[in-house]
Amino acid sequence: MDLRWEILAGYGPLFVAGLWMTVSLTVVAISSGLVLGVLLGLVSSSRDAPQPQS
Repeated sequence: MDLRWEILAGYGPLFVAGLWMTVSLTVVAISSGLVLGVLLGLVSSSRDAPQPQS
């Protein structure tokens, strides 16, 4: 079975676009999670954090 590179070469731009989208979404998700995690961590460790009502 031979791999036909001329067929795959036609899809190169689509592979690059898909890779770029994946990397972009990964960076956005990690950044958002980091910011949200730091903010929630600061709120939960604050002395003035609201106490749950029973």
